[in-house]
Amino acid sequence: MNDSAWQLLSRRMAQLLNIDNGCAWSRARSIEDILPYTLEEVYELLDAMESGTRQQQIDELGDLLFHVFYYTELSSRKPGLSYDIEDIVNHLNEKLLRRYPHVFGPLAANENSCVDNNLAEIKQHWWSIKAKERANQQLSGILSGVAHSLPSLILAQKLQQRAAFVGFDWDNIDDVKNVLLSEIEELMEHRNNLEKDNIKNNIKEECGDVLFAAVNLVRHFNVHPEQALS
Repeated sequence: MNDSAWQLLSRRMAQLLNIDNGCAWSRARSIEDILPYTLEEVYELLDAMESGTRQQQIDELGDLLFHVFYYTELSSRKPGLSYDIEDIVNHLNEKLLRRYPHVFGPLAANENSCVDNNLAEIKQHWWSIKAKERANQQLSGILSGVAHSLPSLILAQKLQQRAAFVGFDWDNIDDVKNVLLSEIEELMEHRNNLEKDNIKNNIKEECGDVLFAAVNLVRHFNVHPEQALS
């Protein structure tokens, strides 16, 4: 992409939200107002990437990019929050250097680095870098920084991945299967007491345990639970 196309898009977004000659509806939106639409765009992009044409994928990626520019323009309305596209790109460039030192940094020239496609080593290195980033942001705990607004299946998988990084995981997939079967048994023990209020709450919790264990089993097959259920 040439600079003129990028600059043109930036100017058009600024004009769209201009107080004098911009779009009154777009100008009246807040960051909170457009968050639900961003979520819709993400799911539309997923559909396009899975089964859409080239043009549909370009269209949906453009819609998502529109939202990125939209947020940068709206950020100027909040004191101390203002940022622009250059800030975002600079931050991303720094993050790439930080998270992929085996590609961009001194490790790239090291014959013993994980650049040789040792996936296990690359993954371990990735999680170590993420842990340092959380520490620098004063986020304590291995589960800190996980967005709890994620869809439940994705959230469950992400929490399990974090726990696995510090060794809280099963090495044998049969052990994971046995946990799931155990949770199902616990759920079924309550099936004859469905009319009792306290039992209903217990059943809800037991259902959650079953689903969480099922996500764990799927994760051990290296399958994404959201895609599998979809």
